[in-house]
Amino acid sequence: MNRPLLLGLLALLPSAGCGGATDVPVEAGAAAGPRVVALGGAVAETVYALGADSLLVARDASAVYPRDVLRLPSVGYFRQLGAEGVLSAAPTLILADPEAGPPAVLDQLAAAGAEVVRLPGGPTPEDAAGQIRAVAAALGREATGEALVDTLEAQLAEAAALVARAGTRPRVLFVLGQGGGTVSLSGTGTQADAFIRLAGGENAFGTVEGYKPMTPEALVEAAPDVVFMLGRTAEAVGGAEAFAQQPALAATPAAQNGRIVVLPDHALNFGPGLGAHVLDFVRTLHPGASR
Repeated sequence: MNRPLLLGLLALLPSAGCGGATDVPVEAGAAAGPRVVALGGAVAETVYALGADSLLVARDASAVYPRDVLRLPSVGYFRQLGAEGVLSAAPTLILADPEAGPPAVLDQLAAAGAEVVRLPGGPTPEDAAGQIRAVAAALGREATGEALVDTLEAQLAEAAALVARAGTRPRVLFVLGQGGGTVSLSGTGTQADAFIRLAGGENAFGTVEGYKPMTPEALVEAAPDVVFMLGRTAEAVGGAEAFAQQPALAATPAAQNGRIVVLPDHALNFGPGLGAHVLDFVRTLHPGASR
C-alpha cells in the first residue's frame, strides 16, 4: 500500500484507544523502501544486531537498547497498542513480539495494508533463537541471523560449563520496580525466573507464580543470597545501597554480604544479547568458577 492511501486509512481511525501512543511525524520525501516498526525490546535489539537499524522508523516504549533506538519515536507500549499511533509512522513492515497487542489492533494494522509479522518468542534460549531467526528472515538477513544464534548458543554453553564447575545454586531474588512506587518480587513463569535458572541460581521466590508485591515477610522468608534488579528499578528505589538498608532486606544474606546487583535495563530481553548477560551473571553468582 502506498503512503497516501495508508495515511488516508489512518485518518478514518478513531482517536480513542491509542495505548498512550504519540504522533510520529512522517518525513516528507523519505526514501522509498521498508519502513519497519519494532514492537518489543528484544525485537528492536535484534534489528540493530542484524545491522538493519536504518530501516527502523519507530519503536515501542519497551525498546531501550541500544541507546540509539531512543532517537526513534515511540508508538506506545507494545502490550497496549493503538492502531493510530502505529500507523502514524506509515510502516510497511511491523515486527511484533508474541505478547504485542491487543490482537484486534494487530489485525487492524494488517487490514490497513502493513505487513504484520507475528514473531515467536518466550523465556527460553530456544525461544530467543527462534525470534532472532524470524526477524532475520523478515528482513532478508538470514545468514547474519544464524551468526547471532551461533554466538548466543556458544555463550550459553560457556555459561553452563561454568555453572557445572561451580556446583552451587545460590538463592537469587529478582526485584522489579513498577509504577506508583510499587516493588514486586519475581516468582516462576517469568523471564527473570528463566534467567536465574540459566545462570545456575535458585529462584528464592519460586514458591509462587508471576510477580507479587514485595512485603517484609516475603523478603525474610526468601532469604536470598543475591538480589538483582534492573537499572530503572535501582533508580526508582533510590539506589541499590539505599534499598539494601530497608529493615527486612538488611536481614538477608544478600544485603549482609553486599550482593545487591544492578543489571542493564535490557538484560532480560531474551534477544541476541541473552548469552552475554547470562555469562556475566554466572560470573557474579559463581565468582570462583571462572578461576
